[in-house]
Amino acid sequence: MNIKTVVVALAITTKQLRKIVLKYFNEHPEDLHLTASSIVPEALNRALPPSYKEDDTTCCESKGE
Repeated sequence: MNIKTVVVALAITTKQLRKIVLKYFNEHPEDLHLTASSIVPEALNRALPPSYKEDDTTCCESKGE
């Protein structure tokens, strides 16, 4: 199973998250047939890319990858 991890700032509201996903769907209608578990992380990662430290590692690295 391919599990994607998304870390979202606590300051993001549900309404903002919804807008991000809807914007992705509007910009990528070819992906509408895909499952939410594959689309939502992609939409969030594009809109809210991980922050990087000076040594080019992410501030929010997921464990096990």
